Amino acid sequence: NCYSECNVTGVENVGGLIGNPDGAGNHVVNCFASGTVKGNKNVGGLLGCISSRVENCYASGAVSGNESVGGLVGMGWSSYRIINSHSTGSVNGKLYTGGLVGWRGNAGITSNCYASGNVIGEKYTGSVFGCIELTRGGIQEFINVHGYGEVSGTEAVGSFAGGVCVKKDGTLYGGVSITGCTVINQNNIPLVGNFLELNGSVYSNLDSYDMSAWLAGVSTIYLPPEETTLQVGINSDASSSITFNTTVEYGSFDLLYGLKIEDAGTLELLDSIIKQVNEKQTEIGSIQNRLESVLEQVGIAYENLVSTQSTIRDADISKESSAYIRNQILQQASATLLATANQTPAIALQLL
Repeated sequence: NCYSECNVTGVENVGGLIGNPDGAGNHVVNCFASGTVKGNKNVGGLLGCISSRVENCYASGAVSGNESVGGLVGMGWSSYRIINSHSTGSVNGKLYTGGLVGWRGNAGITSNCYASGNVIGEKYTGSVFGCIELTRGGIQEFINVHGYGEVSGTEAVGSFAGGVCVKKDGTLYGGVSITGCTVINQNNIPLVGNFLELNGSVYSNLDSYDMSAWLAGVSTIYLPPEETTLQVGINSDASSSITFNTTVEYGSFDLLYGLKIEDAGTLELLDSIIKQVNEKQTEIGSIQNRLESVLEQVGIAYENLVSTQSTIRDADISKESSAYIRNQILQQASATLLATANQTPAIALQLL
């Protein structure tokens, strides 16, 4: 039941709340951190390094470092668990950079967690994990783990994990179980950027390794575009189209996690969220009115078109043809009489 709002800077094992709660029995429960965190290795928004249990925790600060950088945990060792925890801050690293955990090592369980911050890395970068290690036995379980942030990097970029570390011969040591996990569409970025081979302290790529079987437990969500344009007229100008945005920023809602009504700033935060929702409702209501007006105009145009079509389709062809010929004869007779009338004065002048 602890929290930290301080900005933290360090070198190794740097966390927004704790650098390294060493020991399998040192659990971190009901804690959150909101400050920015900067370091070199094992840098996390809440914990720099962990080997025990993290439960009901939250980190919202921006995190930056070089190696094993995560929005919640930088480096995870041993059979640790991360349960009902999430991170929302942006993450910036170079090697093994993840929205939730930088390096997810050994066996353990990650369940009911999500990361929503944008992740920028260089090598092995993922919206949830920078790298998942599967070389030391046991089972890695991922249940209802979600990555919502945008991911970018230069090498080995994955929408779920930047890399997966396997044994030297390319086999898994232990097992993997993934169920109910989701990531957003990342412009055709693969779920896993690449695979690593563990050979002492040397890591090399395994481009041909196939883990599609267990990756079937990760679904990709295709988000709607921020703006939607409806063509409501026959022209290409602005009056013939309606553009609107129905999305709502969820970052403010994440800030409610772990807050109590008596905490400072809670009521102000609630007011700002209510205002945001009301503004979006007003915007959607305005769009609805425009669509109803356009629908009415289209209905009138449709009735006129049907009436015109009916007039053309129901015409008596023989009657209309006779009327057409009659009008032509009358027109020709009128032209002849007019020509004769114009010649009469000239004839009279010739007689004088």
